[in-house]
Amino acid sequence: MFIRDRGAGFRLDDVPSDRLGVRESIIGRMRRAGGSGAVRSDENGTEVHLRIMTGPLQDRPAARPAPAREEQRG
Repeated sequence: MFIRDRGAGFRLDDVPSDRLGVRESIIGRMRRAGGSGAVRSDENGTEVHLRIMTGPLQDRPAARPAPAREEQRG
């Protein structure tokens, strides 16, 4: 999948490390699902490239389960 916009763009290196939206919600999630994700952005806009191979589930790496959330009791 390829997505492009023509907005102002941004520099991924300038995004603070505690902001995980692009790094984890896009790139990390695709990697964990056995694919890849890449973002290119500059003053002419932003491009997002996503790639995942299709095929039998047994050929895909196992996805890591989400961390368990601790219940709050009060």
